[in-house]
Amino acid sequence: MAIAMSLHEKGRVALKQEDYALALVLLLEADKEFRYVYWRVIQFVVFRHKDLLNSTDQKYVHIRRY
Repeated sequence: MAIAMSLHEKGRVALKQEDYALALVLLLEADKEFRYVYWRVIQFVVFRHKDLLNSTDQKYVHIRRY
């Protein structure tokens, strides 16, 4: 996240200095980093809750059998 934010800020500075080529490269790299962070968060949430859901399903199935 820190890398993405740093690249984004450097891209904004490059835009203010009217160095559009550098700004484009920095902002595209920032976008790539933000997407990677987003993907890692999604993976964490899905896999973390997947384990919880599986254990909940097993309890539900166990209770339902009686």
